[in-house]
Amino acid sequence: MDSNLFWCVMGISGSTIVSLLFYFIGKSRKNLTYEIKTTCIISNKIQQVKDLEVRYKSSEIENLYCSTITIKNIGNSIIKSQDLVPSCPIHILTSGQFLNAEPYCIDSLPKNKATVYSLSQRETDGICKNIEFNFDYIPRKAIITYSLFHTGDIKLEGDLMDGKIIAVDSQKNNFKKKYAFLLNEHSSIFSSLLGGITSLTTALIAYLIELMFK
Repeated sequence: MDSNLFWCVMGISGSTIVSLLFYFIGKSRKNLTYEIKTTCIISNKIQQVKDLEVRYKSSEIENLYCSTITIKNIGNSIIKSQDLVPSCPIHILTSGQFLNAEPYCIDSLPKNKATVYSLSQRETDGICKNIEFNFDYIPRKAIITYSLFHTGDIKLEGDLMDGKIIAVDSQKNNFKKKYAFLLNEHSSIFSSLLGGITSLTTALIAYLIELMFK
């Protein structure tokens, strides 16, 4: 292989790899994760205690839970409220009812950003089963944590127009889950990068072999 041809191949391959890397790094990614950790405060076993009753607004409670919900922005872009599908904002549902008079935020990071997070209750016949998460925008790497009291199962729903809202399994490796998702989403980019690296390596090996047999 002529040395000029070798360096030409090297230049083209290197430029392709660098361009793809900058494309991948600079591409906007809007991804949220959420994690729900639930603690049982009162179970239906309380009925085994004679004459003991727990009530909320005159209704007897058999099961009471406290759930901590953590929402994180793991993408490389801020997320605005307009980025959500209007018919499917971020909201928290329960099969029972929420008991908080005012759902409260435990913590939010970063603290120096001028954005406000809040939860709005949606009541039907005086019972709240749906709480909507409201915000102006969620900065990069932001972490918002809420605590809610409820009587049934709980789940979070929502849909980004251009992005993903990912449930985190606290029993698994979150790092692997996050980057496995990114790998699947950008498999074509990774394939192109791999192809460029392979071409560059092949050219280098061919050049070395040619030098050995000169």
